[in-house]
Amino acid sequence: MGTGGSAEISASPSAGKVVVKPAGATKLWLAVIVSVLVVLWWQTRSQTSASYNLFLNGDSSAIGADVSIDGTAAGKMSQSLSSGLGGAIFYAHLHDGHHVLEVKKPGYKTFRKEIDMQTKDYVGLELHPDKEEGDESEEI
Repeated sequence: MGTGGSAEISASPSAGKVVVKPAGATKLWLAVIVSVLVVLWWQTRSQTSASYNLFLNGDSSAIGADVSIDGTAAGKMSQSLSSGLGGAIFYAHLHDGHHVLEVKKPGYKTFRKEIDMQTKDYVGLELHPDKEEGDESEEI
């Protein structure tokens, strides 16, 4: 036929003609594919989480703690409201290689961890109360 697509043929017995109508399947599939691509682009266009490759997560005692990376202040642990992780969170972008993470908060021991960054890393942390000498809790 030379139309390049599928066609629907119908014959009308009363008119004695054969009518060839182009099928809309090709246009329909094209519209579906374009719609899916637009939705995927819309979902991935936000660079907020795509640019982070280090994720720190701690319990609620870590909220407000200072985070330093390689000896440089990087920010504070914040309360995770919409991430679904609970407790405290911190996001950063690091280049691949060796890094030293420190999380400090008054009244707590410093959390320190060395990591070898390879694309992405997740670090769960727990801050422990800093007990002064002679300040031991008694068991009841």
